Amino acid sequence: MLKFTYPWEHYTIDNFFSKELLCKLKKEEVNSINFEDNGRGRDSVTERCFITRDYKYELGQSLINEYITYFDILFPITGDLYNSHYRMELTDDNEMYYCDPHLDSDDKKVTIITYIDAPKNLGTDLYESFDSSPHNIEWKDNKSLIFKPCKTKWHGMRKHNFKGKRRVMLFNCVVKENWKLKEQLWIN
Repeated sequence: MLKFTYPWEHYTIDNFFSKELLCKLKKEEVNSINFEDNGRGRDSVTERCFITRDYKYELGQSLINEYITYFDILFPITGDLYNSHYRMELTDDNEMYYCDPHLDSDDKKVTIITYIDAPKNLGTDLYESFDSSPHNIEWKDNKSLIFKPCKTKWHGMRKHNFKGKRRVMLFNCVVKENWKLKEQLWIN
């Protein structure tokens, strides 16, 4: 795990998932059947799904088994992640997708964005403030960007011209009592 401090504290891990799970994630069909519009930037994505106990259970078990191997390493940064609900979103962004700089909810204890597959460098942009210049986290398949959300960690993705899909796996540990859209969660 590599630590970076510019433009704010974040971490990256290469080869985050096992080769077997990465292969599954690249091949997995994404059906947009289990999400509700929450008025945020990703609602324009037409191909996304939340992995829950009721939807894609076996894939969810495999994901959790691999995510929890990092919980002890992340503890000094994020605190306890075991006593959380898990929000796992697999998404295919198309050439129309972009995401304005935004802050993640305080209800998220950690954000892990894992790059699964893309036709070119379509990595996440980090910002010092809403209107600052972006700092790009370069794309590499199976690379994860990890950070603890707070009021200064602006991130998004500028508009890019590309053909094909940008597949990412988004993972959050969320505060159980506060997360409103329970249908998005793997409830422990």
